[in-house]
Amino acid sequence: MLYDTGSAWLYFVDGVQVTPPPAFSWANQGTATVQNTTNGEEFMNAPATTNSNNNLIARLAASPGSPFTVTIGIIPVLALNSNTTAYTANAGLVVRDTSATPKMSVLWTCGPAEYLGFSHWTGYTSWSPITYITYGYANKVYLRIKDDKGVSNNMIYSISTDGVHFVQFASESRTAFLASDAVYLGYAVDTQVNTFASGCTIFHYSVTTP
Repeated sequence: MLYDTGSAWLYFVDGVQVTPPPAFSWANQGTATVQNTTNGEEFMNAPATTNSNNNLIARLAASPGSPFTVTIGIIPVLALNSNTTAYTANAGLVVRDTSATPKMSVLWTCGPAEYLGFSHWTGYTSWSPITYITYGYANKVYLRIKDDKGVSNNMIYSISTDGVHFVQFASESRTAFLASDAVYLGYAVDTQVNTFASGCTIFHYSVTTP
């Protein structure tokens, strides 16, 4: 939806204004590409991965420092071949620490089976088992990670279908996996063991601090 302020056109999705992403930098780009629309959205096109390795392709920006809350609005484009298990192509929200081999927590959507979950990554090709899988979400979804340092001292994972009302999906100690405060935030696509390219559109990105 477009709204004329009298001096500019604003673009809204589900009543939430599209907020252009920051100047992201690539991590493990390979041949992936991005396109930016005039409405402020960003689309990542991630190539297929036909070997047996996980392959997380990320777009990251600096964190403002803990505590923080980061939210993205995401539309996944995740095509799977018939021989691929339903969770091997996914896209989602990333927080990353400063380890030499980076540690990342990823809150992700997965298609076309409509999973939600989060996982821990050590580097861009190795992840630990999926945690807190559930079913049934809108293909267009908002993902949120809150670093609640100094209060509950947890990482809190939440989801929303309208960008206004969020439901807590899971939480864990903020030191359960990450070796330091999260210093990079962004989004990623994992194309593991998939013969089709995948991608996602980011139509909302915001970071708030107390």
